[in-house]
Amino acid sequence: MRYQHVLVTLRSYVRRSLPMPVFRRLALFSVLFTAALPAFAQSTFGEIRGVITDASGAVIANAKVEAKSILTVEARKAVSDSSGNYSFVNLDAGAYEITIESAGFRKNQVQGVILRAREIVRVDVRLDVASAATEVQVTTARQVIQTDSATIVDSKTSAQIDKLPVNFRAGGSNSIFSAISFTPGVQTDSGGGSISIAGGMPFQATATIDGISSINVRSNGIINEMFPSADAIDEIKVSSVSNNAEFAQIGDVTTTSKAGSNQFHGAAFWYHQNGAFDARDFFSSRIGAPFKVSNDFGLSGGGPVRKNKTFLFGSWEALRFHVASQINQIVPPDNYRTGNLSSVSAAIRDPLGATGTVFPGNIIPANRIAPSIAKTLELLYPRANVAGDSIANPNLRLQLPAVNENNQYDIRGDHTFSEKQNLFVRYSNKDVVSRGPLALPTLGDTRNRTGSHALTAAYNFVVKTSLVNEFRAGFADRPFTNDFGPGGTSLDGPSIVKTIGIQGIRPDPPKAASVPDFGITGFAGTAKTRGYTQLSRNIQFTDNVTWTHNRHTFKFGADLKILRATDNISFFSGDDLGEYRFNGMWSGNPFADFLLGFPQRTRLANTSPDINGSAKHFAVFAQDDWKITQKLTLNYGVRWEVQQPFWDKTLQLANFDRDFPGGRVIVPNAASLALTSPQFKQSIGTTPIITAADAGIPDRLRYTDRNNFLPRVGFAYRPFGNKTVIRGGYGIYAVTILGAVFYSLTGIHTSDTRTYDNFRNADNTPALRFPAPFGSGLGAISAVGTADFRRGNQIDGPVPSAQQWNFTIERDLGFNTSLRLTYQGSHSIKLYSSPDLNQVKPNTIGYQQARLNRPYPNWAIVYSRDNGVSSKYNAFLMEVNKRFSRGLGFQSSWAWSKNLSNATGSNSTGFASEAGSVPTDRFNLGLDYGNVSSTRRHRWLTVANWEIPFGHGSKSLTTGSAGQRVASAALGGWELSGIFLAQTGPFLTPITNGSTDPSGTNVDARANNRPDYAAGVTDYGNLPKGQRNINGWFVDRSQFLLPPSNIGRFGLVGPGQLIGPGTATLSSKLQKRFFFTESVFLQLEGSFTNLLNHANFGIPAQNISAANFGRIISTQGAEFGSGRTIQVGLRLAF
Repeated sequence: MRYQHVLVTLRSYVRRSLPMPVFRRLALFSVLFTAALPAFAQSTFGEIRGVITDASGAVIANAKVEAKSILTVEARKAVSDSSGNYSFVNLDAGAYEITIESAGFRKNQVQGVILRAREIVRVDVRLDVASAATEVQVTTARQVIQTDSATIVDSKTSAQIDKLPVNFRAGGSNSIFSAISFTPGVQTDSGGGSISIAGGMPFQATATIDGISSINVRSNGIINEMFPSADAIDEIKVSSVSNNAEFAQIGDVTTTSKAGSNQFHGAAFWYHQNGAFDARDFFSSRIGAPFKVSNDFGLSGGGPVRKNKTFLFGSWEALRFHVASQINQIVPPDNYRTGNLSSVSAAIRDPLGATGTVFPGNIIPANRIAPSIAKTLELLYPRANVAGDSIANPNLRLQLPAVNENNQYDIRGDHTFSEKQNLFVRYSNKDVVSRGPLALPTLGDTRNRTGSHALTAAYNFVVKTSLVNEFRAGFADRPFTNDFGPGGTSLDGPSIVKTIGIQGIRPDPPKAASVPDFGITGFAGTAKTRGYTQLSRNIQFTDNVTWTHNRHTFKFGADLKILRATDNISFFSGDDLGEYRFNGMWSGNPFADFLLGFPQRTRLANTSPDINGSAKHFAVFAQDDWKITQKLTLNYGVRWEVQQPFWDKTLQLANFDRDFPGGRVIVPNAASLALTSPQFKQSIGTTPIITAADAGIPDRLRYTDRNNFLPRVGFAYRPFGNKTVIRGGYGIYAVTILGAVFYSLTGIHTSDTRTYDNFRNADNTPALRFPAPFGSGLGAISAVGTADFRRGNQIDGPVPSAQQWNFTIERDLGFNTSLRLTYQGSHSIKLYSSPDLNQVKPNTIGYQQARLNRPYPNWAIVYSRDNGVSSKYNAFLMEVNKRFSRGLGFQSSWAWSKNLSNATGSNSTGFASEAGSVPTDRFNLGLDYGNVSSTRRHRWLTVANWEIPFGHGSKSLTTGSAGQRVASAALGGWELSGIFLAQTGPFLTPITNGSTDPSGTNVDARANNRPDYAAGVTDYGNLPKGQRNINGWFVDRSQFLLPPSNIGRFGLVGPGQLIGPGTATLSSKLQKRFFFTESVFLQLEGSFTNLLNHANFGIPAQNISAANFGRIISTQGAEFGSGRTIQVGLRLAF
């Protein structure tokens, strides 16, 4: 009743406001609507619209129009207006039949109208004068291109996805997520776990399932396992250009679930992958492919509970994936372990000897090897199984078992109360248990348990033909647990540290799997975050009102999300057990430094209990689709968002006041102040710790940005009827900020973190050495200036934003084929980076002297999440799309993209995260401006499906005689599909091991240092294509120079100037259906990824200080770039 009262109020208001100009009416209407209704989010419904004309082209007013769902027989009625226009809004996706009647004209029935989620389908109808001969005129809908919206979308139904040779059903995950990357305008990172839509970073995309967000609140990315089972999905739609005010971000992924209908339908399926079918990995040491046995099986079905009224659909799916995981690592050779480094060409200096003293023959005497380091080698580093002293290529090659097992069910119920009211409810539940080896088998297996639980309820109410209300509510939960260690036990890190004998470690570290983090340049490290639990939760309430009036379709609303993110407190991999880095700064060789026990830098933390964050995000918008003429539609609107900063229920928030002389710490309130760690307080000396009230800022320690007014405008122009559309648009989008930035503020004053940069004593020897690599260590009063602040937030920082623009021409070429040409661009500003506010400026006096002038002398590192970096994207896309007809359908696209940014920091092999990266120089963020690594310059993607024209349902071999029936059964029912992908390689950056500090800023403590070019280097160090190979993808490392220390600048090589290996894959699927009746069939299939087994190489080593620079030891994992895999499937459907 509350909503009916609101709608009556709205109708009354609109009538009074009709004389106002359109923009003023929109603004005032949206304000009233926002005050009355609690929430709105993106709808999953679509719209059918058109114009009714007679044979002369004159419009017909007051024609009766009916849209009837083929599956549920639900019907909606409308009347054409004075301009002949009609519209049905808030329709479920599916097949429709449109019937038009007008006095004096033949009744016209348009069949085969297919409406997808969030789609506008135009069905223009011409009525002929009535005659006695024909009462009903039947026509078939035909719309090849979308003509009424500025938005560009790509839609794939579950049937279309089922035909793709993507082999996700029996792969390491049976989530449909991997299929999204085979969409024009989408690119994936090197691991395949994150996607970029239209050049945006992964956190610049929204994702919903039946209208409820499926974004991970903690990390701000799509939850891969949240998707319903592929059999329970009706459609996936990717929107990449000109999203209107209804959408929050540049990119959007909309998933809608499958509903029951008046016909019972369902399937039982089984998919299988086996290592015996697969090709051997290019770098595998064994003959044949690794062991793999994978089975994915399940059931799905739906139908009427009460015909024309109540429907049910459900699915159950399970995966049992067992595989041998390939380990290719570089570990210390046996000679290295005993101090025999005679195979190293460069002389190894003795840090304790006189200047210039070297170890004879590069052999370190046994009595010089630190006993604690010898224990570290014994406990944490496995022995090489490849003979020899070379460390240019992996010398530890193993295949160890990995397991992924999951169970999932989805259930949806739909009920039609009347022709004006309907309701659906869907619940999905998935539990995933995985186990796999870590990089070093001495650490055991890593074990994850992931839950995905989601609910959506949607109620649609047609108040009258021109006014429709939609209410939604739901939640999405993702609990996650990680543990690791040998034999199913948690690795006892504290016992390892005690056995090694490292001094200064806290006596009571957290009771979770853990390991100290040793990192030696050129070798595999022991980095592993300790075991932890997380929770991402989104509770959402939405409402949507759509009002059509004359040539306008108005939408108004708001969106309320109640967010929660829990996690443990972690600052770096070793945390309470320590982080230890060896880069060769003392002896000239990283491993020699390790044996001698002389680190370059150490870090240590004393972490606090888990945190529990929460926030509310709210948005309102007003949108109008204005049909200015029959040929021109203008889409315009405005969105306003408020993103409340997170609150931590455990009161472990702290921020850093950079404007106070020497800095000060701000906490929410007195209760939080009482939680301050004594060690933290001691380590920061006289630095004040005050409450938010005393500092005059909000208790969430960040101001709420309420200035996010986001206009959107777009047009669609049909100059030649429905054959050609010219569209364009411009919009401003707020970047959603979630748990990653919030997490930066947590656990700082309730924990204690220290950074120790090694330095020379007065006698020129290393000050920090094993077994006491922390000086006084934690647990004692440490020297002021060793504490870290990890990390603050810019207190007055605005919400980042992005502008996007585009221009598109699309043409119906006939034969159900279209051509689309698109230019699109975007510019994202105020993105987050993570500078060290305590960084000194580049200098020639050296860091040890320059650090005395740090702005915050009581601190070592002061990291902060600051607005200030940006990205700029320009792309040209060409797409040919043939809608499936006469047994053939295909989509072929080519994209040229240039994505420049400084948000990825000094060196990146992927996309930026929400919280940003540490810049090389906080005083000159432009130093890191360059190509975004994972945005490939050229990408050609073709997806095709061919229904081989023989047998069942075809004109040939029709079932007449017995012989024809046999031939039809044998030769009919075959389908062939394929995916071809060719793209250039990722952009990469050469780095150094940090053994020199050219800028005098201790850059290696926070970021990667880049080298200089040697004289005569061409093409930025890229070899000609014909000279690249796995042993040297770039020029020789001698073509890059290690800049000397204290020259007052950073290395001159820019980011993203090297180009890694590209990708070329052809995947194919062959299906055969055996029909028992017209609606019951058995389907057999074989699916082949990377059919030709083309070797797509992974990312080359990028450290010029390592012997393996430019070498490649792996194949690509994303987009099926690894060796050929084969999946067989069996499906019984009715």
